[in-house]
Amino acid sequence: MAAHRAISLLFLLAGAFLGSNAATTGVVGTSIEFKALPMDLHNVRLDPSSLFGTIQARNLEYLLALDNTRLTCLYTSAANLTGTFEHPTCNAYAHPQYWGHYLGHYLSATALMYASTGNTSVRGKSSAIVDILAGCQTAWTEAGQPGYLFPYSPIAFNKLEHPPGNCQPVCVPWYIFHKMLAGLLDQATLAQQPRALEMAVAMATWTRANIEGVLARGGQALWQQVLDTEWGGMNEALYNLYLITGDRTHFVTASYFNHWSWTAPLAINQDDLTNQHANTHIPEITGEAVGYEISGNATQYAITVNFFNILNSTRTFATGGSNDFEHWGPPHQLGNQLNDQTEESCTQYNILKVARHLFTWTADSALFDFYERALLNGLIGNQNRLDPSMTSFIYMLPLGPGVRKAWGRSDDDFPCCWGTLSETFSKLGDSIYFQSPDNSQLYVNLFVSSTVVWPEQHLVISQQAAFPTSLDTTTTITINAMPPSARTHSSRSSLFDKRSHNHGHLHNHHTERVAMPHNTSETGSEGDVKEVKRESGATGSWTLMLRVPFWATGANTLFLNDSPISLPQRAGYYFPITRAWAFGDKLRVHFPLSLRVEALNDERAQFSRLHAILYGPVLLSGLTNIASLQFDVQNISKSIRRVSSTDLKFVATDFCNRSVTFIPLMDVMLEQYTTYFDPSGLGPVIPYSPAGSHVIGNASTLMPSGGASIVENVNDENLRSGNPGEVNSVRVGGIVSSSQHNIVSLSFAYRYVSGYGPAGRERGTNFTVFLTSVCSGARTPLYYSPDLTEYPFDVCTNCYSPPVVVKVTGFRVPVSTPSQLEFVFQNNDRNVQLLLPLDFTLGWD
Repeated sequence: MAAHRAISLLFLLAGAFLGSNAATTGVVGTSIEFKALPMDLHNVRLDPSSLFGTIQARNLEYLLALDNTRLTCLYTSAANLTGTFEHPTCNAYAHPQYWGHYLGHYLSATALMYASTGNTSVRGKSSAIVDILAGCQTAWTEAGQPGYLFPYSPIAFNKLEHPPGNCQPVCVPWYIFHKMLAGLLDQATLAQQPRALEMAVAMATWTRANIEGVLARGGQALWQQVLDTEWGGMNEALYNLYLITGDRTHFVTASYFNHWSWTAPLAINQDDLTNQHANTHIPEITGEAVGYEISGNATQYAITVNFFNILNSTRTFATGGSNDFEHWGPPHQLGNQLNDQTEESCTQYNILKVARHLFTWTADSALFDFYERALLNGLIGNQNRLDPSMTSFIYMLPLGPGVRKAWGRSDDDFPCCWGTLSETFSKLGDSIYFQSPDNSQLYVNLFVSSTVVWPEQHLVISQQAAFPTSLDTTTTITINAMPPSARTHSSRSSLFDKRSHNHGHLHNHHTERVAMPHNTSETGSEGDVKEVKRESGATGSWTLMLRVPFWATGANTLFLNDSPISLPQRAGYYFPITRAWAFGDKLRVHFPLSLRVEALNDERAQFSRLHAILYGPVLLSGLTNIASLQFDVQNISKSIRRVSSTDLKFVATDFCNRSVTFIPLMDVMLEQYTTYFDPSGLGPVIPYSPAGSHVIGNASTLMPSGGASIVENVNDENLRSGNPGEVNSVRVGGIVSSSQHNIVSLSFAYRYVSGYGPAGRERGTNFTVFLTSVCSGARTPLYYSPDLTEYPFDVCTNCYSPPVVVKVTGFRVPVSTPSQLEFVFQNNDRNVQLLLPLDFTLGWD
């Protein structure tokens, strides 16, 4: 109770509760002092031959290939422009599984792509969609819903606001509404679509009227209940709208999306992440960050910083990502989450946004160490670069043993991650370079082949990166004059720049943007052309801030025009190089990469021994289904070696003296792989015993692969077989081996609960227990279960079946080579969960 009072007092003092003077009057505090600001995306170009350039080009092809009529069908039919919602005359993508959220992501992705490439086809395509949506908004206005723009009727919001009840056909209306609002804002600011801004303003007006209606009916109790349902980043979008327009009404509306019933503990640094849906909350935090940048609100600052620190110290994998089945588990307990449902792509996209905001406040190199790790390992490999016919994406990034990436066609289903990945691969250049607010420093954050125009210094800075494959060069940075032919025009500043000039007249502030050379044959035509000339030779004095990564612990070298520059022998900071730079100056950088290991963030002994293997910041995956690999965690380079000077390819030797290939997780496409390894081998030897040998299957000894996993509940642990339709295996740790005796019997008992089953299809999961040779993989079946359909979870929520007692004989299995017990689950219409522990007795002859 005391803690609750402290939280409430903190919020009241900060003016963060709705109903406080700050929220109702729209009084905005002093904006913060930024340490670094991102370069305008229009001024950055990726090298088309680089990995990032290749991914961007493939994403551009994908965005251009989608059909406008099908993309907008849900919106036009809901507005009765193409038939009706129940009887549309158009053919919507993936209906009814698709809720309409992707279209907002698409508007953001195409705006970002236009800014990144200057491609006028993608701008024209999105402009046509904006026009279609404007017609939808007009139709809703004429129907008595001014400003409404949504792929369903307002009944969706009424259902959310009047629980309980059936929320179908869409249960997260504010989430979908946010995607469209954010997409229109991106079209307005990045693709110069003024009509999109008018539509966003109208949506914001509808939003405020709706919220104030809810508050009038049920006050904060009802509104906080509404905010418990995923609502995306409505606060961020509305704060951004305030920054664009200077209309403080939008600041007030953004402040309504104050989910204090969840964020209050974070404000006083209390961890309240356990069992929370990750992608519901990370976008909320981004909005808190933007609110702080506008107002200087100390509570919003505390919420943002504490959230990021709690998440990354307690629940983060070596990828920089978090969550399992879209949710966070208890702190320092990631071992149970190593399966095929880890790390939703949306959450990785959103946590990078949070890190980016934090960097603008601090210019702390640790934040770009995190950004590099999370981008390379958690997003770059989520586009299938091998599929010749269609871009494919993954929803989850599996981190369990023996898993595969579950690719889905990007023109089908359109789950949320298709949207965030479309955006990610449209803005890969947005964080390579930052600058100081006074334009005296240029931050080189990422080692990516690219070019940036710096109009304030009249320079073009290019990188030719050899990272992470080269053995002698990380990147080469070249300073050049901005050519006289470069076209510049005055336009809206970036939203970050607006925040740094927040004096209540934000809509009057402008900055210079440069029209870059384009990666395609098409170019834009916006802006007033003028030539920018500068004397050849010196460029004036400014500072290049070079990130020295945390992993650069070797013999780092730096050469300016072939002359060495002395570097401190430390890692994890920005190295400043201040000089009167000359055109043609070249800075050659080498930060040698080395092999290293990171322990899984799990305090329990059975999981803390699991380690990931990295090469610098690059997470490596072994192309194997075995999670055991004998290596020295203090000297990993003795056990794994690089075997190519041109590719990141490594080789280790496993328990069976077989060669195991390792490649970066971001390069895994179709292969089966494992990311976390037990360096102690396959566990203890289970010797012959005339009375029988016991093998225990529990959370510390079971090794699930594929979609199988260990589930820890409040009162028990169980082994989950995976999802309906999957075939998954689970090995039991410990080596069964004898050169003189054979296995002749197996005894054990199990209790189970079966999962939900689709109506009319009730076939349950079955499993087989094998004795499997560790090295050859040869399997000898010992026991076949029946289909386990009884005791379904929906009627047996807190119970298990009575014990099923098993005693099988009549076989004679030699174990002269090391073997293990293995479950293979055939998931049919229902999956199954087996209560742990399982106690097996093996009988010998």
